[in-house]
Amino acid sequence: MSSTAAAWHIAVAYAKAHGVTARGVLAYLGAWVAVAVASRFGVSALGLEVAEPGSAPMDTIAVLLMLVPAAIVGRCLTGRLPTLEATRSRSPQPARLVWAAVVGLGAALGPLLTSPLLHGAIDRMTFLAGWGVVLGLHLVLGAVLAGPFAMVGTFAVLAVFTTPSLLPWPANIIYNVDLRQTSATIGAVLVGTGLLLVGLRGRGGASDISQEWPG
Repeated sequence: MSSTAAAWHIAVAYAKAHGVTARGVLAYLGAWVAVAVASRFGVSALGLEVAEPGSAPMDTIAVLLMLVPAAIVGRCLTGRLPTLEATRSRSPQPARLVWAAVVGLGAALGPLLTSPLLHGAIDRMTFLAGWGVVLGLHLVLGAVLAGPFAMVGTFAVLAVFTTPSLLPWPANIIYNVDLRQTSATIGAVLVGTGLLLVGLRGRGGASDISQEWPG
């Protein structure tokens, strides 16, 4: 077996050890299709028909649905063989850091591939920046909390942005289109921090170890 083939088999085995399967990838893409569909037929979708192209934020339902792909990404960062990692002679950090970077790139593919399905009135940068904030929050919380608590915490933060009058509009980085650059910066910092934390110390959700996403 060539070194390239051996490296490929190792990479595939590592991915499977983190719950990645073909069905799971399809489920991830399917979750993004659901987000795109919700953006077209959500509660506020009627207002999109009179909005100028690229001037509208995501619908509330679509934003909350982003929690589904965020949860899938989080599960891909949770090793299913903790005993093996605990007993190996080498530090697991280098492999975890590389894997975190790979998963981070994969996390960007879903919204990029399905963004053409969004309603034309929705600002694409606000859409992508919002995903960065949602994913980043979930990753940072997931590095220190068990999986269910990380999801609840992320939902709670989104509820603050979503509920009228709880947050001043000039500070609403999820729905205020004028803040898309600020939102993108915050999202990038959160995602980078979350991936780094996971790479260095692993996920905080020990209860997730025996669970797999669809596969």
